[in-house]
Amino acid sequence: MASPENVCCELFELFEEQNEQEKRAHVRIACSVWIASGVYLYATSPITSLFSLSAIGFFVLGPFAASLLIGRGAYLVQRGVAVALERTVPIAGPWTVVAMTIWWLLFVSELAVGYELAKAAFVSFSGS
Repeated sequence: MASPENVCCELFELFEEQNEQEKRAHVRIACSVWIASGVYLYATSPITSLFSLSAIGFFVLGPFAASLLIGRGAYLVQRGVAVALERTVPIAGPWTVVAMTIWWLLFVSELAVGYELAKAAFVSFSGS
């Protein structure tokens, strides 16, 4: 039988590993939204081309900024909401639906913020 200290350490390591996976997931989402938004914005713009110097800057610098600002920010917001819900809402019952609704709203907000920041950067990079 495992000692309580070993169980505690194993749970802590599992929690840390899960946190790292969540961070990576948010970073991937932010980068994907940035790239997809950039392709859409450059493809639909009559002024700029996808094969221009501004596009290179947008697609090289942008994903790094998106991962730092949007990805890490969304992760921190999600963790804060999770902690707040954990302290105030019981685990089972109708509150589970409320918690899932909040999670989906945070996810959609992350996508919308990513697109809007990509659009603002597109205007800045392309000079449109």
